[in-house]
Formats: sequence, C-alpha cells, structure tokens
Amino acid sequence: MYCAIRCTSSTSKGEVAVSRQPLILIYEGTMHKSVTYLKRVSAATFFATLLATPLTVLVQSSSPLAVAMLFSSAILTSGLSTLAVNWACNPYVCRLYKHPTPATETPTVTAVTLTFFGREVATTLKATALTAASRAFATWKLRTGSEVPSESQMDVGRRIVGPSRPLFNRKYFYIHQDTEGKSKEFREIVALVSSGGVNPQTVFNVI
Repeated sequence: MYCAIRCTSSTSKGEVAVSRQPLILIYEGTMHKSVTYLKRVSAATFFATLLATPLTVLVQSSSPLAVAMLFSSAILTSGLSTLAVNWACNPYVCRLYKHPTPATETPTVTAVTLTFFGREVATTLKATALTAASRAFATWKLRTGSEVPSESQMDVGRRIVGPSRPLFNRKYFYIHQDTEGKSKEFREIVALVSSGGVNPQTVFNVI
C-alpha cells in the first residue's frame, strides 16, 4: 500500500515537473496569415451581403418575384462560397507544438487551427491518435477510439491560445509535410503519424 502511494506520488510530481516546461514550437504553417485573412474576409463578406441585400432590394423598384430571386441568389451564392472556404481552411494548422514528454511515453502535441471567424483554437492530443487522411485539404485525421491526453496536458495546451478559450476537438488537420529543413521533433511526429502510430520508439531510433 505504501509503495503504491509512493509510486503514484512520484509519478504525479514527474508529470507536474514536465508540464511546467515550455512547449516546443515544431511547425508553423507557411500560409497561416493568408488563411486567417481569407476566413475573416469570407465571413465578413457573407454578413455584409446579408445586410446589404435588403437595402438594395428596397432601393430598386421591381416585382416581388424578382426581388425574391435577387435576394435568394445573393444569399445563396455568398453562403455557399463562405461554407466552401470554411470547409477547406478549417483543418489548416497554423502552429504545432510538442509537449515536453519523457522518452518512454507517447508524445503529445497541440495543433492551433482557426474558427469560422479566424480566431485561434487549440486541439491537444496524443501523436498516435493521428493517422493519414483521405479527405481533400487534410493530411491527418483523428483516429477513432484514440488515447486521450491527461488533464494536465490539456491545461498546458490551453495556455497557448489563452485560458479563457476552451480546447477545440478538431478531427482533421492539414500539415505541410515537407520535412526538409524542419526540426528533429517535427520529423519524429511526421514519421510516427505516417507509420500509423505503431512502435513509436522504433521510428524515433531510425531517425
């Protein structure tokens, strides 16, 4: 009983010590600023259309049918384009952080993506929870039934975008997987995901 309590206490102290270490920025999307502007402009254009279309209809003297068709087509066109931009850009990873993790444990990462309005949100997950994605505009996806990070790791990931914002459960991610000139930590994560998360220690030793 004493041994179990002592071991648990030691493990908890070790997790706390590791969680206090700063996260390592291992990847930054080369187009993250452009994607941010695109999402914000797209959302602003959609809401501007919602406001401007009724004013345009009031100024023009047309039949009710023509007014309805004009209003519907403007809203539909703007809405579809905004949804398409949002769907394509949602998985884009602006930054990827690696948590300080003991060599014997599965690495934990936090991916920063964007909301509909271009605000940053963070998704914290185990690297082995990721696998290759077949969806367009996505390179990784969340594996079904994957391991969930500990509460302390989630708290660390939350600090990246601010404690007031909740963590986001993103399921798809887009990463530029060109590892040339990238850090060793990023290459390790890419190799781990590419291998399907099987035997990560072997993958790391190869690198």
